[in-house]
Amino acid sequence: MWTHGRSVSGLLVVISVTAVTALTGCGPGSAAGGSGLDSPTGQVSIADSTTGAPSVEEAVAAAQRSMRAGGVLHETVTETQDAGSRSYSMTRDLWLDGTRDAVRETRTFSPEGEGLTTQHDRMLAVDGVLWSNGEMLATAVTCYGGGVAVSALLGCPGFTADESTVSARLGTWHETPVVVLLFHRVSSGEDTTETVDGREFLDASTGMPLAREEAGNITGDGTFALHRTTTFAGGFVDASAVAADFFDPESLGWHVPDPETDLPTDVPVYWLGRTFNPGGGLPALRFAGVENAGAGGPGYATILKYNAADEPAGPPMLTIQVWTKAALDASHIVWGSCASQNYSDGPLQIAIRCPNVSVRRAEVRTGESFMLLDAPGVATGSKISASPYNAPDALLTAARGLTLWQQPGSTRQP
Repeated sequence: MWTHGRSVSGLLVVISVTAVTALTGCGPGSAAGGSGLDSPTGQVSIADSTTGAPSVEEAVAAAQRSMRAGGVLHETVTETQDAGSRSYSMTRDLWLDGTRDAVRETRTFSPEGEGLTTQHDRMLAVDGVLWSNGEMLATAVTCYGGGVAVSALLGCPGFTADESTVSARLGTWHETPVVVLLFHRVSSGEDTTETVDGREFLDASTGMPLAREEAGNITGDGTFALHRTTTFAGGFVDASAVAADFFDPESLGWHVPDPETDLPTDVPVYWLGRTFNPGGGLPALRFAGVENAGAGGPGYATILKYNAADEPAGPPMLTIQVWTKAALDASHIVWGSCASQNYSDGPLQIAIRCPNVSVRRAEVRTGESFMLLDAPGVATGSKISASPYNAPDALLTAARGLTLWQQPGSTRQP
């Protein structure tokens, strides 16, 4: 069994910042030189230029080849952040299968401070989907040409990263030849902004991480200088020694939810079926979730969420808000006075609202229901990408695809 692992006082390193960082791709990612880091001293050296160094993509590919050839990697990652009241320690027990491109993790996160409690989480990334504590959470992020497993190990720019650059240099780390990833990252949260410079040391022959260091600051409710240190220890085990279902959600008692079972049965619900593939250049959709308003809610009965068919845990590309006619009439909501394009399609009366502005919607009325179709944008840090369904023709196509959902055994007709 090949093993590695080093712990050196003074090295400042990081794998992740939040409870879903590594498997969703948050981590290092950028190119810069480390304005917040001390100059390398002692047994660490970094070349002044990129001459002779591989590209970042080549460095990641080397690590991925090692992971695919070695079997299943069992890695213990220990991270410590020193940042005043935002200090913490975290231990991650990682199992990574580079061939199947799967990750299984147990995490213990211990924030410092009076009254704060330790948090324990279990996570799984398989078939491109990230699970957390039994819930399908998101699409597992990859970067720099690598797969899910190597991206979880080495890290990627986070989905909240507003600015991220990375470059590779040659160097040495305690007499071991290394490739050094130098990165700079600015990430925005709800009420904080984190700016960091860092370097990650990869074994030059295997691509496996030896250490990572970051320094910077967190601003928001005050400003905190931060230093993070991470150590790695682990090795490969023969894949035959790991249970065949070890990376399957079912082995943890987790199951893919069936959102159809959550649809309300006392409201006429119009939907696009379990899958919707309209063609014409529009991506296929998959029915992925339901948000029921419940008693005392805002008036609508439910919201159906449709994701891209190839991203079952991704963000919704289209949502359908369902109202009863009685609830809509009682709400006295004024939906706005922007222009509309009106169509009649059998029992469906369709209005495409605000067709000439950047955010559009479709309103669909039947004798007993009202549906509001939205194509929400996807936020990435401070940037928002438009859904391909946020166009008049696309919304009209979706609206015309609505049919009355039939509860199993029901004979209700539109």
